[in-house]
Amino acid sequence: MATRIYFVRHADSRRSDGKRHDERTPLNENGENQAKLVANYLASRKELFGGLVSSPAIRTRETSSQIANEVPVFIETLPDLREMKRFVDGLPYDSDENAFYSEQRRKAMEEYNIDWRYHKNDESLRDIFQRSLVANRKIIEAY
Repeated sequence: MATRIYFVRHADSRRSDGKRHDERTPLNENGENQAKLVANYLASRKELFGGLVSSPAIRTRETSSQIANEVPVFIETLPDLREMKRFVDGLPYDSDENAFYSEQRRKAMEEYNIDWRYHKNDESLRDIFQRSLVANRKIIEAY
């Protein structure tokens, strides 16, 4: 029988304080409800799940936990699935720094510059693609 892989994005996690989310941002109330809906849907599939892989972000672990409550499965945390590392994480959306970042990122995307970094410690899109390929290979080999 062929292996089936479901990709589930974390549920809603918009912050109420107006700041850009980061790995510590939890699900909001709407996100908790969304996670329960996804969990119920997956449980209704009546399939045997071999595992559930999550990023280390709080919102993804909370979404995974909701699924594991309905579908008996072990949750593995895979650090390579983490969010893109950005200098502006946690800054207010309406800050000058965030506005400047957003404008510079828009220009880089228009130029298809996948190596662009706002700050020397940021990850580029190329970094993300390479990291996610490694993570996906690990998942495919494990399951």
